[in-house]
Amino acid sequence: MMGRCCLLSFLALSAITSMLVWAHFQIFHFQTFPQLHILTFLLSCTTDNSMLKNFSKSLTLSASIEIPTTMPPISEQVAWLFLLAVPIASIAWTVTHEEIFREPREYCVSKSKTSGKLLVRKFYYLFTCEYCFSHYVTIGALILTGYKLLLDDWRGYVLSGFALVWIANVYMSIFGFIRVGMKETKMEADMDELRLKKVKKRMEQMP
Repeated sequence: MMGRCCLLSFLALSAITSMLVWAHFQIFHFQTFPQLHILTFLLSCTTDNSMLKNFSKSLTLSASIEIPTTMPPISEQVAWLFLLAVPIASIAWTVTHEEIFREPREYCVSKSKTSGKLLVRKFYYLFTCEYCFSHYVTIGALILTGYKLLLDDWRGYVLSGFALVWIANVYMSIFGFIRVGMKETKMEADMDELRLKKVKKRMEQMP
């Protein structure tokens, strides 16, 4: 009987330890940890030890205390997500598409195709692909701003990183689509202008 009580006490203490570890990782939420009430009830049923009973009561008391979170409201987090993605998209697009970086970009394209080493080819390719390069710009933005999404630990950085990359690439896709339309419109306007000049020239040559 005594061995059975010791075994149950050990199992109960192991469960409490596991729950406290779980609570440590969940501490950023507003919650009351109802699971701890169940564990303290099991603990009180499995042993008559007064010290463990007092520990059980203290856990029950602490479990009812709400732990405030340091995370901003979800609306503010979403606002940061959509606004911070704008400069990320701008930097990634400028480096990988615009004329101002044409020469270094062409050098990177050449290295990414002609280098004999795989790591060298992949390294230079990063500066020619807006999707790949946006990951590194996002890492820099997270270092500068400390922005986290949903979770107030390292997982918040991971979530915010991938979310920012996705939103930034949506912005770049929209911008690329608009820009293609603008170029087509400009080309059509240029062609119309050339046709008009040819017609005027022919009219001037007519007697």
